[in-house]
Amino acid sequence: PGADGSSPGTTTEAGLLQWIQPHYFLLRHHAAQLEPLTYEDIYNALGQYHKVRSSDTQLLDEKCSLCYDEFKIHEGIRHLPCTGRHTFHKRCVDKWFLLGHTTCPLCRDHCINE
Repeated sequence: PGADGSSPGTTTEAGLLQWIQPHYFLLRHHAAQLEPLTYEDIYNALGQYHKVRSSDTQLLDEKCSLCYDEFKIHEGIRHLPCTGRHTFHKRCVDKWFLLGHTTCPLCRDHCINE
């Protein structure tokens, strides 16, 4: 375990904050340059979202890479058309796209045409 008790290779909240703080102004500047998308843009590019079903046993063992919360039955999710077919909570990834991002937040493959 690391000094903070985490396993090697895992990201802790403290570790994430340590990375974000020096990059905060750069991230804000970059976000300010993006043109916001609308829900209509997201729907046109990605289609309808899905809800987690009790039969999605593998998905129920995973976490959203944006909020780190587990997927729960009846929650809205989006499977992105990236190479990795990454899955996120709809509420989390829609915020990402509404800020103007057009790529998968995890692998950075393009998901929405600019």
